[in-house]
Amino acid sequence: MPQTPEQIDLFSQPHLQMRGLVEKINYALHRTNFDDNIAFTKLIASLSNSFAQLDKHERIEKEHIVKSLSQRLPSNTSMLKEFKHHTSGHCHLEQVQKIIARGRQLINDGLSKDRKLFKRELTREIRVFVNEYFPHMEEEESLFQPLLMQYFTEKELVQLHIKIIELHQTLSSPSVTRKISDDPCHILSVPNEVIVKVMSNLSVRDLLSVSQSCKRFQLLSYTPTLWKHLHISNWANRIYNNPMLPILHVEKPPDGSFECAERAHTILTYVIKKIIPLCGSSIESLIVSNINSVRSTMLLTILQACPNLQYIDFSYSDIIDSAFGLPHLSLKLPNLTHVDLTNCQSITDKTLQRISRAMCYPSSAVNRDTPEDFNEYSLLKYLSLSGCYRITRTGFESMLSKRIFDELVHLDLSGCPNIGGSILSNFVSQCPNLEPENLYYCDNILDGPCGNFASGCLNCGDGTKFCCMQMD
Repeated sequence: MPQTPEQIDLFSQPHLQMRGLVEKINYALHRTNFDDNIAFTKLIASLSNSFAQLDKHERIEKEHIVKSLSQRLPSNTSMLKEFKHHTSGHCHLEQVQKIIARGRQLINDGLSKDRKLFKRELTREIRVFVNEYFPHMEEEESLFQPLLMQYFTEKELVQLHIKIIELHQTLSSPSVTRKISDDPCHILSVPNEVIVKVMSNLSVRDLLSVSQSCKRFQLLSYTPTLWKHLHISNWANRIYNNPMLPILHVEKPPDGSFECAERAHTILTYVIKKIIPLCGSSIESLIVSNINSVRSTMLLTILQACPNLQYIDFSYSDIIDSAFGLPHLSLKLPNLTHVDLTNCQSITDKTLQRISRAMCYPSSAVNRDTPEDFNEYSLLKYLSLSGCYRITRTGFESMLSKRIFDELVHLDLSGCPNIGGSILSNFVSQCPNLEPENLYYCDNILDGPCGNFASGCLNCGDGTKFCCMQMD
């Protein structure tokens, strides 16, 4: 069948727009946590807008194409009867809109217990709608377009095509109840994409301030791309940098006081409740350094929800092993490249074992404690356990089993006298890109790797980090 010229094709471009809209609906539906109030509210608003666009598309076609074509078709023919039968259905659209209206009512009533049932019903009805809607559009293209070319002149079709495209261009604009010229706040007319771009230049404090101005900005402020780097330490010290921008070199924060710890706890609570449920998969860095009395369970909650984390800095904090998992709970952090646990003196071999499992988490393993089930390679580039004197050879043995650290270029084990030279040598042998000048370990380990070429211990004379030389 020859391709219809674009200037008289009334269906291909609008239908392409509608197919993209349906794909957006499916994506939003399956990634939303219905138990989270903000995520659920955002989903219902998005579905309301999307199905309003689909409904308007149907009305445009019915008013400008179907109506015109029905007037041209010969009366009392089987063709006209078939045409009217095809145009009588509305592809389950009204039923889905009724269910979405119920979702808005759930939000207004503050009901959360009914959302599980609502999710099943909404998912089922949208699936039925999609299964009907795509064949519906294909039938329009194969049935209506030939009839239009048969009963309309080329000039008429060109004019009708221009009209249809103009009407569809208004569908993606955000609906505003008043005309822009009558609205004193013209920001309402700015597309969401532009507003998010502006928000990407704000500090975290300004971003959260903007989020309180209106409901729309609140939803947009939790766009995942805006939250890539959680600088908890800086924010607790009132250094409000942009959460989209990484800090390549993090200085030791100046304030390790109780007041700073309280601010950090408040920030972590907010992150867990508000940011993580919506943006967890986009977060790449978590920096909680030099914070006293930080709760390891809070860090574990964040790590669980951020599977794409690449950069972790918990240095100079009093975290314990449970920050990286529990006996019945393992993390999935396969993209980790930077782990800084400098002077975390409370962690033991369990932390190293759990990090090892998290970095090389099996895709389909029955027993997660069996080394054979883990991936062979690690992406880790930087590892600092300086001052973590409780780490022993047992922790490093857990990292060795069939794993090669091709990417590791920095290893600091200063102040870790209990590892042992043989296990350390075995580990370094699996790090082909680790140069001796970037390898640091306790001077009391006499049989360690690289001999006189390694950089030795960095903690000697440093009163802020543990060193066995400073012990009585």
